[in-house]
Amino acid sequence: MGFDVTLVDASAKKESNVCPHCHLILDTPMQTEEGIRLCKGCLDEIKIKPGGRCNCCDVTVKEGQYYPDRAALREVNAILVFCRHKKFGCSWQGRLELYKSHVAGCEFAGVSCPNAGCHEMVLAIQLQSHLAQCLYRLVTCSHCQEKLVAKDLEGHHSSSCRMYPVDCERCGEKVVHRHLLNHHLQHSCRLEECLVCNSLVCLVFIHTPWTMNSKPFMFY
Repeated sequence: MGFDVTLVDASAKKESNVCPHCHLILDTPMQTEEGIRLCKGCLDEIKIKPGGRCNCCDVTVKEGQYYPDRAALREVNAILVFCRHKKFGCSWQGRLELYKSHVAGCEFAGVSCPNAGCHEMVLAIQLQSHLAQCLYRLVTCSHCQEKLVAKDLEGHHSSSCRMYPVDCERCGEKVVHRHLLNHHLQHSCRLEECLVCNSLVCLVFIHTPWTMNSKPFMFY
């Protein structure tokens, strides 16, 4: 298969540098004993067909009757082409002999995010920016040091992180860590639910509803 490229000068495409089998600019040109120029890949494809003949392009390749075409190679190497990623912003243009190496490292090529679970395709030049905010990147919880996927961090903080600071639902006091909440409720919370009226009662008072003189501080 030849080079499917956009030429800087369209007139550089000539019959002498186009493969009759794939109709593209010759890639690794070969020439048959009959003087037909073919891409090496196309020649290899034709020679394994029955009789070494391609009915589509009407070319016959006989084993051992072909050779590398150095003159054609010099001709196609000198053709000026644009990068295949020109439509994405790449401004590169250069000799065809440099095309493959450029495309292999082009910053405007599409690449897949390497994070497991993420199926985003981004330009290579944008990959680092994407990785910095990818929902599937690995992050470390700043409270418990557990590693998890970024998209799960909020849920981790709201429900399962044992070291996340939480507020006591009774008294509003900030409890240092979630795993200490039960201890706080049992031993240090200022409020307790009254067993008689179910209101929240400050423990600095004695709540005796049947005593007329008792006026505990109550939260409703």
